[in-house]
Amino acid sequence: MNEELDILSLTVTAVAKLLKVAPKTIQEHICRSLPLANGRVDLIVYEAWLNQTIEESSNRRDE
Repeated sequence: MNEELDILSLTVTAVAKLLKVAPKTIQEHICRSLPLANGRVDLIVYEAWLNQTIEESSNRRDE
């Protein structure tokens, strides 16, 4: 099966499969302010959001 993915517009299930994490993890990130576009995840935005979240967490630990 050669299914094309649009990384700018993925379902929660598709992101979870792609990243090999539980869909619940993606849902938790959405609850913690991961922005969606029309109810779908933009993988580029998700990566930027994760990096920002990690950086903010690291800065809080350094204080």
